[in-house]
Amino acid sequence: MSAPDAVAGRPRGFLWPFARLLQARTTWFLLERYTSTGLGFVLTAILARGSQLDHLAQYLAAYALMSVFEPLFAGAINGYLLRLLRRADGQAAAEEALRTTFWLMQALAVVFVAGAIGLFAMLRGDHLITQLFFLPILFTPWKLFSAPLIARDQFMRVTPVQVTANIAAGVLRIGVALATHSLVLIPLLMCLEPLVTGPVLKARAGVRLFGPRPVARVVAGQVLRQLPALMGAMGLVCLFYRTPVMLARLDLDSVQVVRIALAMQVMTALGVIQAALADSLIGPLAHALDQDEQFLKLLRIGSSVVFVFGLSVLGFVSLGGEWALRVAFGHRAIGIGPVVTALAPLCLCSGLLRLATTVINLRGRPVMMVQIWLVALAAQAGAALLLLHWRSPVIIALAMPISLGLGLATSLLSDGTRQAMVEVFTGFWKVLARPSEWGGVGDVMLGASPARRQR
Repeated sequence: MSAPDAVAGRPRGFLWPFARLLQARTTWFLLERYTSTGLGFVLTAILARGSQLDHLAQYLAAYALMSVFEPLFAGAINGYLLRLLRRADGQAAAEEALRTTFWLMQALAVVFVAGAIGLFAMLRGDHLITQLFFLPILFTPWKLFSAPLIARDQFMRVTPVQVTANIAAGVLRIGVALATHSLVLIPLLMCLEPLVTGPVLKARAGVRLFGPRPVARVVAGQVLRQLPALMGAMGLVCLFYRTPVMLARLDLDSVQVVRIALAMQVMTALGVIQAALADSLIGPLAHALDQDEQFLKLLRIGSSVVFVFGLSVLGFVSLGGEWALRVAFGHRAIGIGPVVTALAPLCLCSGLLRLATTVINLRGRPVMMVQIWLVALAAQAGAALLLLHWRSPVIIALAMPISLGLGLATSLLSDGTRQAMVEVFTGFWKVLARPSEWGGVGDVMLGASPARRQR
C-alpha cells in the first residue's frame, strides 16, 4: 500500500509524481514550446539532407529571422499588456485594454509585413522564401488572447490548445517536406497554428473584438507611448540575432553559413526551455507585483533554475554537441562542434534576459530593453572587425553571448529595477547554497497552489 499523502490527506500511488507533473505550469509551457520547436528541428534535419546547399542557407537564414522575431514581438507586448490588465479597474476595463492593444498590434503587423515584403521585392536576387516567412507575423496579435488567461493563472485553458495545434501543424509540415522538399510551402503552413488557436483562445478569454469603442483613446495613448520602446527593442532583437547569419553570408561561404545557422537553431531549441522556465513565472510574478518580498523570492527561484539549466547545456554541448548534431543533420554538421560550443553560453544569457524582460515590462520600463539591445548590438559589431583578421564562424558565435552579457549588465544602471535585476543575476546563490530552499523551487515551478506551499 502507498503511504498516506501528508498534504492532501489522500493515498499516494506510484503514478502520483507523473500526475503532479501533468498539472504543472512549467510542464505545459515546455510542451507548448517543444511541440513547435521540436518538430521544427525534425523538419530542419529532413531538409538538411535533401535540399540544395544555397537554398538551404537562404531558408535557414529566413527561419532564424522570423523564429526569433515572432515570439518576441508577442512576448514584449504580452508582458506590458499583463501589466495593463492587472492595473485595470474591473473586467470591462481589462477587456477594453486587450481589445485596444489587439487592434493596434494588428495594424502594426500589417504595416510591418507589407514593408518587409516590399523591401525584399526591390532587392536583387531570389528572396521569395524570406518574404514568405514574414506572413505568419500577420497572425501574431491573435496570441495576445492568452494574456488575460495567464493573468488569471488559467494556463491550462491556454497551453493544451496550443500544444494540440502545434502537433497537428508540425506533423503536416513534416509530411509536406517529405513529400515535396519544397521550401516555399513551409512558411505558408506556419500560419496554421495561430489560425487554429487564435479563435479558440479568444472564446476562452471571453473578449469581444468589436464593440462601441474597438479602440479606447486612453488605453491607446498608454500603449502608443510605450510602442517606440517596445518595437525599437524588437527591431534591435532582429538585428542582433540576424547578425551572425548576415556576417557569415558577407564574409564566409555557404558551408559556413549553414554551420552558423544550424548552430543558432540548436541554441534556439535549447533556449526554448529557458524561455518556458521564465515564462512559467509570469503569472506568479504578475500576482506578486505589489508584494516586494514575494516578487524577489520568485526572481531568485527563476534565476536558480535558469542558471542550473544553462550550465547543463554548456556541459552537454561541450562534450557531445558535434556528435549529436552529426546524427541529426548528417554531413552538413561536420565541423560544427567549435561553433555550437562557442554559442552555448548564449543559452544562459538568453534565459536571464527572458526573466529580466518580464521584470522590465511588469515594472513598466520597456525603454530599458532598447538600452540592453543597443549595447549588445554595439558590442557585437566588434565581431565584424575581428572577421577582417580571422575569417572564422567561431568568432561570430563567440561574440553572441559576450555581447548579450554586456547588454544585460547595463540593466543594473536603473534605480527603479536595480534590486530586482540583482536577484535575477545573482539570486541563484541564495537558493542553491541553501538545500532547505530547494523544495520551494519545485513547488513554484511545478505550479503548487499557495495553500499547499504553506502546508
